[in-house]
Amino acid sequence: MLDIDERQENENTMYVEKRRERRFHTTVRVQSEKLPNYFATTSDLSVSGMQIVPLQPLNAGEEFTFRLELPGLQKPVRGVAQVRWCLRGRQSRAGLYISDFDEGHRARLAHYLEKELKSPAFGQPEPKQQERKARAKVTEAVTIEAVLKEVVETPEMLTVTLLEEDEPNQWLFPFPTKVQGLAENEKVTRLAVRQRSSGRFRFIFLASGARPLLEFESEMPCEAS
Repeated sequence: MLDIDERQENENTMYVEKRRERRFHTTVRVQSEKLPNYFATTSDLSVSGMQIVPLQPLNAGEEFTFRLELPGLQKPVRGVAQVRWCLRGRQSRAGLYISDFDEGHRARLAHYLEKELKSPAFGQPEPKQQERKARAKVTEAVTIEAVLKEVVETPEMLTVTLLEEDEPNQWLFPFPTKVQGLAENEKVTRLAVRQRSSGRFRFIFLASGARPLLEFESEMPCEAS
């Protein structure tokens, strides 16, 4: 597991990459022997990273080789990616940072994104429409079936322990701020995540009926070992 300072530096690098490189909302197949069932699908993609929907949660910090099967390209794009964050739930989501490409494959991916996904055949909105759509989509939610067992707050870390099927899982949220509400031993049904312009995120653990149990701002979490 990364220590706090190293994780802080790496997370900041990820957010710089996300701001610098345009993300495209597209669903393509990602293959790797390290992925559950050897594949996942993307929900967005750029030349610096991707958000994927794996069949099972991944471990933050894990690095693996991958291949992207892109429509219209005879050969896949190959590279190395690192898991920066992963949200658990009925449908897990994970953020990957692409740390390396096979020779010439970064240019191949960039050409595909800039040329193919902008074409009318892919149904991509114009830049202004896409910007309005991005502003409207401020929150994503993941379904959870767990009990909010314990929350321990320090200036450096917020440790959230969730009890899922009688198995405790600890999540470490670096440098939490604006921590509100605390309802330990209550059932959590959803986790809503809202990205801030500063590159941080607002996390809201919700009970049935959308009642907030815990709210705070942080960077993306790592799972405790």
